[in-house]
Amino acid sequence: MSGLEILGGLASAAQIAVYAVKAASFLSDIHERLKKAPERIQQHASSIKRLIDIILHIQETHSLHTTIVFTQLNHTISRAFDLRDLLVKVLGEYTQPSFRRRYWKLLKGRKEKQILAALQSLEREKTGLSLCLTTVQTELLHDVRREVKIAGSDMSVESSKRIPRDHLLPSPAPTSTNSNPVPKNESLDKESSDTEMTDIPSPDLVMAAAEGNNTIKVEDPLCEKGKNQVNGIYAVDSAVVVRTNFHILRPKASGKGGVQVNGIAGEGAFN
Repeated sequence: MSGLEILGGLASAAQIAVYAVKAASFLSDIHERLKKAPERIQQHASSIKRLIDIILHIQETHSLHTTIVFTQLNHTISRAFDLRDLLVKVLGEYTQPSFRRRYWKLLKGRKEKQILAALQSLEREKTGLSLCLTTVQTELLHDVRREVKIAGSDMSVESSKRIPRDHLLPSPAPTSTNSNPVPKNESLDKESSDTEMTDIPSPDLVMAAAEGNNTIKVEDPLCEKGKNQVNGIYAVDSAVVVRTNFHILRPKASGKGGVQVNGIAGEGAFN
């Protein structure tokens, strides 16, 4: 068998690689012998060429170095040996291309049918080898997807152990306990009111009552009787102050002239 022996049982990846290289070389010799053959035989030569490509693919792909692939490859190469032995027997010593072409023209009857049967048997084994490779590659793809899915599940479980669930949920929106919120206008009015009250020191000036639309009555215990003069009005114990464009400040105990407001004579107590 030209130094090529079919391996039996299990084989290592290195053995399969070496075996594939030898098988490809052996099939190349068969392909060469089929040149110049009649059309009905020549059409099988392309199938042998595809088989060589498949075997070289197995040799280069480590994931295909499995028992099932090696078993199917063994069956395929066995059919190739049968074909080669038949070609050697039929063609004999006609190794030169010119003699081989002449012999192929004379080849008829039973020998031609034997060669066609051997080629068809090899074609079936090649198809079986292709299906075997497809099955192995599909299983490898499923294994990879399964491992990725398991790895993703493990990562999810590990992450859920490290991160509390509360951190993964959005915090609830704060709720107000005040059922009657202060309107915006009231808030501004309150600030304005506070500003006005700071201008009037309450311990020194006691606001007694409102008189009319623009006046308030302010008791002034620090001044003598008849000394409080506001806008020309004298009071015994109090003063009527017109609230126009000035602020009421603490009155001083005055000497001569009493209190002066809006240009009326006296020495300053109101500004």
